[in-house]
Amino acid sequence: MKRIILIITIFIGITNIAFAQGYRGFVETGAIINFRLGGIKMDIGGETFDLGSEKFTDKGGFSIHTSHGHQFSPHIFFGGGIGIDYMAAGRCVKLPIFADFRSYFLDKSTTPFLGVKLGYALGGKYSEKINPGFYFNPTFGVSFQVGKRVYMNTALGYNLIQELSAGYYYDEYGYEYDVNVKCVAHGLSLRLGVEF
Repeated sequence: MKRIILIITIFIGITNIAFAQGYRGFVETGAIINFRLGGIKMDIGGETFDLGSEKFTDKGGFSIHTSHGHQFSPHIFFGGGIGIDYMAAGRCVKLPIFADFRSYFLDKSTTPFLGVKLGYALGGKYSEKINPGFYFNPTFGVSFQVGKRVYMNTALGYNLIQELSAGYYYDEYGYEYDVNVKCVAHGLSLRLGVEF
């Protein structure tokens, strides 16, 4: 809980600083193409149970993110953001809260950039409580001007969410087992965004 409060406080602080001269905002939406879920084979009552099979894998997802911060120079942006990642595998929603760093290569109307989103993702349908998990999303993209101070961007990246979920499992005889599952959902992300 302390981590969540710290993250929200940092996000509010970054946003307040950003509203001074040099403010820049982003709204991005896109698809996530998942790799096989990893790290979630469990030994329960002498049997191995694999959440990485069947309905939990290879279904992709959808995301929408917004970031707000400060453009320190034509080449450096730093801010904070929040998003919604819907994972079709398991039909769960994650709410990433992150710091957003971008480095633009050129001081021109069209420029390639590298970006990194780093933070925590809240939520999870597999758990009885909300568990924060590590969130990491490096991207490479291109930003191009479409109007005065309005840009579009497209980016390809790697999306990783790690979560520790606590819950229970019923075997075929109806016995209940408490389990802790460390889950890693990762895949390629393709996003289209607006910068203002």
